[in-house]
Amino acid sequence: MGSAVKVIEDNSLQVLPDGYSFNVRLNWYRSLPVSSVANLSVTLDGELVPADQIRFEINNRQFHLSEMENQIEEFWFVQDSARLHIVQPGKVAIGESHTLYTEMALRFPYISIGPGKFLTNTSRCTSTQVAQSGYKGPILGVTLFSLTNEWQQRLYDLDGMIAKVVEMGLGPGVEVVGFQTFRTYPSVSDEEAYHFRRLVEKYSLVPTCLGANMDNGRHPKHLMSEDEIYSYTERQLISAKKLGFPLMRVPPAVGSLSLEKILPLAEKYKIILAVELHSPLSIYHPEVIGLRQMFDRLQSPYLGFIPDFSTTMTSVPEGFWNNLRSAGAPESLIDAAKAIWSTDDPTPVKFGALGEACKRFGANPIVSGQINNVMTMFGHAPVDSWREIMPYTRHVHGKYYYVNEEGFEPSIPYQALMKMLKDECYQGTISAEWEGQAFTEEPIGFQQVAAWNAMCRRFLAAA
Repeated sequence: MGSAVKVIEDNSLQVLPDGYSFNVRLNWYRSLPVSSVANLSVTLDGELVPADQIRFEINNRQFHLSEMENQIEEFWFVQDSARLHIVQPGKVAIGESHTLYTEMALRFPYISIGPGKFLTNTSRCTSTQVAQSGYKGPILGVTLFSLTNEWQQRLYDLDGMIAKVVEMGLGPGVEVVGFQTFRTYPSVSDEEAYHFRRLVEKYSLVPTCLGANMDNGRHPKHLMSEDEIYSYTERQLISAKKLGFPLMRVPPAVGSLSLEKILPLAEKYKIILAVELHSPLSIYHPEVIGLRQMFDRLQSPYLGFIPDFSTTMTSVPEGFWNNLRSAGAPESLIDAAKAIWSTDDPTPVKFGALGEACKRFGANPIVSGQINNVMTMFGHAPVDSWREIMPYTRHVHGKYYYVNEEGFEPSIPYQALMKMLKDECYQGTISAEWEGQAFTEEPIGFQQVAAWNAMCRRFLAAA
């Protein structure tokens, strides 16, 4: 029994930073496990591609050919295209015409032809195509955390907030903080999960990321044990699955040891665990270095990072200084704090310098407590430092505090950041994460997200 599809999909040849890709279809009438691909070979312009340079991509996962025989629970749906990603940098250029040839043998695991033997059919296909750019740009969206003022002031329920996001064109991506959005979190009820999924489907939104928390200090007298972290994480992973999120944000406090221990849960529920790199965690922080080493060792598609732009700032938001002024900070102390923040000294040295400045300028206890946040909330790592972890970037938090009337974020170099993402051919998701509610109670989140969206689109188009 054959199928009325052409194995190599027309007009699918795309140029990638590390090579090229094209799509293939399943030449059968029903879905099959990925392990049923018994043999696969690719030829470009008559030249055989080495097997170790071929990656098979399906269901947002990537496999080396040698890994495919073990993918008995990963199914290739009959209407879906798989992408063959060929790691041969510079082999194909945009606008060039190339001839692709592929042979694919499928073993049908339900048609026995003898003891331990199953019917196998080989399809062969040739296609000549003009290569196109494979870069479509990142997917913009919003985290509902940006609308905290509106939510806390009860201006919207979830239905109304989602409807407003769609009305203003702030999607398609939508991210939520679990404990902020769902009454029954961390173990979201079937009813609440169903309601959210119906909302997402109604408005054609894309669930991007569920913000999880570990609550390590929920016991008054001791921290959570590793077993408790495991159980607490599993409850939230189950909720992510029920809600339709492909990725769950976890804080660095999980730690590399616990993260490795809970990785089987992520694989079980097919949810990516991504560690948020919020200031002061630059890529050179010891915790981040440890995580990168673990990611290198495990090479799991279910682990990664969420860069947060708070780590890459050029100045501290003026709202922060205004809050300090309101608390009684003298201008001389603010000037000193700005100078200390802008140095490249280690963070402990900066904290010491801040303490000395508070004594020197007679800061009151409230100011002395608040001013330390300047070193934890706002980092100024170079934009290009993010390039090192882009292979492990699963999602991005587009942190910002204010987009002015000229369409710029004064404290974060968005133009350089968008160019970096485009240079790296990042095609994942970015959530607008407005944290201006730290400085104002005004319900201006929707307006600020709209301004962020326009700013990012402008910079991406110009990059």
